[in-house]
Amino acid sequence: MTTVDATRSEIVSRVTQWARDVFHAPAAEVDEGTVLMDIEGADSVRMLHLLGRLEAHYGVVLMAEDTWVPATVGELAEDLRQAVCRRPVDG
Repeated sequence: MTTVDATRSEIVSRVTQWARDVFHAPAAEVDEGTVLMDIEGADSVRMLHLLGRLEAHYGVVLMAEDTWVPATVGELAEDLRQAVCRRPVDG
């Protein structure tokens, strides 16, 4: 598991890119305001894949109450940023 500290803009960028990858969506169709489950090809399995990938990268666990649907890319990024901020400091 990798732990990464990042700014909100970096997290938004990563969530946007990985959503495009996981849902096989063109770049023009996914931005910060995009509702994830409105992306063509989005389904619950792919959404879980995206969430798992993000959790592993940032070293956090997103609780069900943190990731409601429909969530936009920006809302997911903010939930992720808050989870990273709550993450215990190693040491």
